[in-house]
Amino acid sequence: MNRVVIKCLFLKGNMFTQIKDESVAVYEESASPFTNVRFWTAEFKHGSSSLGDDGRSGRPKIANTDNNINKIHQKMLDNLRIKMREITDAMSMTKEHT
Repeated sequence: MNRVVIKCLFLKGNMFTQIKDESVAVYEESASPFTNVRFWTAEFKHGSSSLGDDGRSGRPKIANTDNNINKIHQKMLDNLRIKMREITDAMSMTKEHT
């Protein structure tokens, strides 16, 4: 059960226990855990309207581009003994981002 369904049922006036009961009736074993339903119900109650994930600190999205993955893969094929430091230097990454 995803946030869209939880939000829809919340906007209909259902409490989190009712939302959980309905989700179990519909989705059975694949229903969201009670804690997730309670969390998102509280978020919507406090005015959150976002259905997506918020940004997080950590690895920048640019590190996961197909282009970067292909470059690293090629460097590893060219030199099987390449060190992580050499890859990070060549890719202009800091060690924290690897």
